[in-house]
Amino acid sequence: MRRPRLDGPGERLHIGNRGVARRTLFENLRDIEEFLECVIEVIDRGELRLIAFVILTNHFHLVVESPVGAMSSALRRLQFRYVRYFNATRGREGPLVGGRFWSRRIDSVGYLRVLIGYIDDNVIRAGLTREAHLYPFCSAHHYVRQSGPPWLAREWVETEVCRLFALDRYDPARYRQAFPRGFDGATLELIDRQLQSSQPSLLLDSLFDLASSDVVDEFRRLTALADGSAPGAPVIRADTLRAACAAVDVLDPNASRTTDRGISHLDLAAALLMRQAVGLTFQAAGELGGLTPRGARDRYRKARELCARDDRFAGLARAVLSEALRIEYRGSWRPAAAP
Repeated sequence: MRRPRLDGPGERLHIGNRGVARRTLFENLRDIEEFLECVIEVIDRGELRLIAFVILTNHFHLVVESPVGAMSSALRRLQFRYVRYFNATRGREGPLVGGRFWSRRIDSVGYLRVLIGYIDDNVIRAGLTREAHLYPFCSAHHYVRQSGPPWLAREWVETEVCRLFALDRYDPARYRQAFPRGFDGATLELIDRQLQSSQPSLLLDSLFDLASSDVVDEFRRLTALADGSAPGAPVIRADTLRAACAAVDVLDPNASRTTDRGISHLDLAAALLMRQAVGLTFQAAGELGGLTPRGARDRYRKARELCARDDRFAGLARAVLSEALRIEYRGSWRPAAAP
């Protein structure tokens, strides 16, 4: 059964699709220009606002705002028009795109900043150019200039650059400094897994930019929602979580002291995050921790119970997650100035 699309007026979404069986979607310059015309058409109809994009040979990424909650119909029409053009110019029939397009809701400033850098990195990752802004079919090409085409909604990016660097006016030279980029292959694969996951990224999306006074309560609320029936979408790697635990242990030696049942609070925090932030099954988490799947499940449940009633443990688990996010995404979710 398909999950309903998360799409309502004002939502920000990361959407895209690939060629069927990873075949080429755009074989030449004319194909890319035609696809852009399809995108511009739905923009002109008021169904999407385009914040960032990249068009590669076998897939595309769009970061959009959905002004009226019509993203799904707009994307279906966009893809249908492009496939019809592609088939007509080749005398071919049959599917071209890889089925249903994917979409993920963006509900944090930090996550959106990660996506801007991720989209730019796709150009370099594909070997098309050494710098994203040199590729003409990527939003970076326009953001390194003072102005751009009317169909690119520049307001959010320009406002964020001004906020980060305390500017009164947008400086295009600051664009490449404002958004994290140059992720290693493992982090890029992690972001790819997030896009493919059927589970929401509760922890990352909801904890990015909260005030410090709110963050433990929000962490506790989200943990209560994670019933353990399915692992969360991966937002950090297991190796990153281990590094974060080691860093927190240095700052708070009491965290690794054993409890009355022989398990440290740091180990319990790791069990909680292995499930909900690394996105591991109980079997995989058990193998990493030297436990049986049942042992990993029991440790996860104990961590959830402790998080619900112990402020210090909830704060410790959140501190580990915060450090892991800093390591994985180079601190991109942290606001540079007070809201």
